[in-house]
Amino acid sequence: MILTPQLRQRIEMLQMTSMELSELIEQEMVTNPILEEVMPGDEVKEISDNILDQNADGGSDGFENGFDGEAAVLAGAEAGQANGEFDASPIERNLEATTPDGGDAGEDPGGETSTESSDAFDEIDYGREFQDYLDPGYKTQEFEHKEDAPSFEQFLSHTPSLSEHLEWQLNLQAVSGQVEDAAVFIIGNLDDDGRLTIPVEDAAAMLACSVETVEKARDVVMNLDPVGCGAMDVKECLLVQLSAAGHGDSLATLLVRDHLEDLQPHRLNHLAKETGRDVHELNDEIEKVRVLDPYPGRRFANDEAIFVAPEVYIEKIDEEYL
Repeated sequence: MILTPQLRQRIEMLQMTSMELSELIEQEMVTNPILEEVMPGDEVKEISDNILDQNADGGSDGFENGFDGEAAVLAGAEAGQANGEFDASPIERNLEATTPDGGDAGEDPGGETSTESSDAFDEIDYGREFQDYLDPGYKTQEFEHKEDAPSFEQFLSHTPSLSEHLEWQLNLQAVSGQVEDAAVFIIGNLDDDGRLTIPVEDAAAMLACSVETVEKARDVVMNLDPVGCGAMDVKECLLVQLSAAGHGDSLATLLVRDHLEDLQPHRLNHLAKETGRDVHELNDEIEKVRVLDPYPGRRFANDEAIFVAPEVYIEKIDEEYL
């Protein structure tokens, strides 16, 4: 079943009380100044005047035959309201004079004189059927408030950023004073790859401390998880990771420090001549380098997809680009 916006609005309005409906009407009139409120008596008079004017102008026979009864009812309603006898509208009196089975009040509900059967849609409780599918909108659904129930904020997940992750570990380290301040400054100047974006000398000048203090702070940050954040380049990042893994004096460290440009194209024969080592031994050492991460900060980067909506579309129509 397809629910159009008009149908959804009607279903929501059917569930409102008289007070809620009045408040909704007032709100709509304030929002839209073109709307005009028409009282029930004025509405009946306006409808009857329109019908009488159309009949006087010589409307079609079908129109006259189909609405003579309604015009009579409306005319009777005006007379009754003028005498102060009743306040009910003709539609309400017509509904009161009709039984739930669709027949008149004077007829037998179970007799053969009833010509109309009850509509199947009238028996549907729309408020109950569509309660779980419709937005409550103007009317707020009732629910049981539990003070000890968890709040919505407790279900939200937050992925820590690289700086938050490093600062949390820095608070657990036994550093203080200028070294701690320099470490916080270094963490705040890391890019998405985990590289330090400013020279060490500039950082020392900004912090009004020595270069040795900044180097100590940088050494502390580079040994935090992920290892290698705070390095100036790829070579330094890989050397720190090899040292943290216990390979500081291995052949892999020598290859990274002195022959990094030959490791990328995998020149084993050239490396064997330069180092005097066997090709198979070099291959085993290179495997230690392959498991390292030259960009340790990327695992904390924001991976959410950013959708870009084009502002211009170019289409080819009849040998012409539009």
